[in-house]
Amino acid sequence: MYLWSPRGRLAIAAASGIFIADRRLRHLTRVAPKGAYDPVFSPDGAELAFVKNLPELATYRPDAAYFGLHDSAIYLARSDGGGWRRLTRGHNYDQAPAWSPTGHWISFSRDESLWIAPAGNGKPYRVPNQPVCCVGDDGGAPPVSNAISTWVP
Repeated sequence: MYLWSPRGRLAIAAASGIFIADRRLRHLTRVAPKGAYDPVFSPDGAELAFVKNLPELATYRPDAAYFGLHDSAIYLARSDGGGWRRLTRGHNYDQAPAWSPTGHWISFSRDESLWIAPAGNGKPYRVPNQPVCCVGDDGGAPPVSNAISTWVP
């Protein structure tokens, strides 16, 4: 998979990790570990969100075993190669990260539900199964209507 950053840098997702090419496309810098996939740049291009399978933490679920799924988590990496950190925790199947236009939030799929998490760290919240216009404060979560309304054109 290939992906251009807002800063004009090329990201390459391969079996051995995610790499950022220099502007002349001559040198690659690894920004994410082996097994990382589904990269997406933050709006300013400074960070990259990605998914990594966690086979060592796989929980037994008949559906997961049947489809060969593993627990997975969302990670964030600096696009300059300065390190990466885990954003989501637990035994979940976290997939498909997407940045909010401001770069303050990341939405993702967790076990077939929509979740949001603050990009700077913090607890992820499940988006309730209600129309966004009617969502208020969900048990201490930030107001979802404010957090995700910018994703919707």
